[in-house]
Amino acid sequence: MTKQRLGMAFVPLALAYLAVAINMTVANIALPSISTSLNADNSDLAWIVNATPLASAAVILFAGGIGDRSGRKKILIFGIALFAASAILSAVVTSPGQLIAVRAVSGVATVFVMPAALALVFDVVAKPSRPTAVGIMSATQALGSMLGPLLGGLVLLAFWWGAAFLVVVPFLLVALAMSIWLLPKDVRDSDSPKVPLDLPASILTALAGAALIFAVIEGSGRGTVNPSVWIGAAVVGVLAIVALIWWERRCENPLIDLEICRRRTFSIPIAAIFIVNFVLGGVMFMSTQYTQLVLGFSPFMAGLFLLPALVIWAATATLSGRLARTFGNRPVLAVGFVLGAVGLVIVGLSGANPNIAVLLIGMGLVGFIGVGPAQLTHTAISSFPDERRTVGSALNSLAIRFGLAFGVAVFAGILGAIYQGDVQSALSGLTSAQVDSVLNSLGGAVKVADQLQGSAGEALLVSAREAFATGFGITLFAAAGLLVLAAIVTSIFLPDIAKKSKTPEVVEELT
Repeated sequence: MTKQRLGMAFVPLALAYLAVAINMTVANIALPSISTSLNADNSDLAWIVNATPLASAAVILFAGGIGDRSGRKKILIFGIALFAASAILSAVVTSPGQLIAVRAVSGVATVFVMPAALALVFDVVAKPSRPTAVGIMSATQALGSMLGPLLGGLVLLAFWWGAAFLVVVPFLLVALAMSIWLLPKDVRDSDSPKVPLDLPASILTALAGAALIFAVIEGSGRGTVNPSVWIGAAVVGVLAIVALIWWERRCENPLIDLEICRRRTFSIPIAAIFIVNFVLGGVMFMSTQYTQLVLGFSPFMAGLFLLPALVIWAATATLSGRLARTFGNRPVLAVGFVLGAVGLVIVGLSGANPNIAVLLIGMGLVGFIGVGPAQLTHTAISSFPDERRTVGSALNSLAIRFGLAFGVAVFAGILGAIYQGDVQSALSGLTSAQVDSVLNSLGGAVKVADQLQGSAGEALLVSAREAFATGFGITLFAAAGLLVLAAIVTSIFLPDIAKKSKTPEVVEELT
């Protein structure tokens, strides 16, 4: 390969990473339209968002191993092609169940894309340029998170809800063509020993996550199954975790090194990463509905509403390393989390008729949470020796994905319960079908209000919006409390190694 082609080979890797990031946030902006067009209730909406991170979490622990055995280029091309197909199918489904299934396929596809793309960076970029290349890959994630709501909102101004899922397709088609043409062929080393995959641990992890997420969603009062079903799912999830710990203590080549996981340099950052993404998932899920169905914003304007938080998130993430070297990890994390909590409180106090300027200031402050993930991830993965860093990265990704999924499930449950309680006073005079529609979601209440005549419809709409705004505010106060907890825990228990030597001896001493 010529040097020119070798440099260009980095482009499809960055494009693939960008598409994955867009895919993670674009669904949120389409939720109100999906709710009304597909008659999706709160449980459906939660699963539409949760399906992608949950499915990716289920296979991420061994996806990298499959790539090493089958060839990274082959796995990347397969992942991009599957990703593009799932995006196209997402735009043409006709029921919430179909959309949930296709979004799960999308999650599986992204797991084949991301590890292979990051590994291929080291194959196509010269050693002196690798830190810059990895930094660009990380920056595309923040950029994609910003572009998701904006691009999705923009296409929803002119097209149907399914067009939001198609915005990643052009990026994927370009990445697919450039990957086939530019990336070097896979070369297998026949002398390299094969490290066996710990499939039981991967299966138990997937089972535990799926069972617990199902239990949270169905047990939150928004599901339709018998209580014994979701209680049984919770029991299965707990038993799977117990079995995972038992297996890993006895496995000759464990996927998860429990000794490393007990270190404060790993356990505290992973817990904080989970909390940050727990809050992020819930806030993104609720904010798009709040802005469109309560404030009456268009999908594009709803995307712009999130822009202050996402811009500041990207900026603080970029500066986090320099800030940590100057002031230390713990003060930087604490200040970022507390500012984010203040922003959530401001937004939560805004109600159904907010001052837009104050609301934007609050969302901007929420963006300071972004100072945390980069520092926390570096500390967590540094706990692993070189030969185990891929496993550390996979566990870090698990914390992110499960945090996002649990955040959507739990916050949607709290919001739904408060909404249903507060909207009861506005249900008199409605048919049983209309009552069910109003209780299912705010989108359903909007449809019923449109069916009613004159002041009756307006009164229902005002009551439903106020009920949603009340639930939205209370859940944001809870989220702010979690961020304060994260600030306290990291300030007290997280070793501050930003100013210290990065040698293994120092890290081991601090653990």
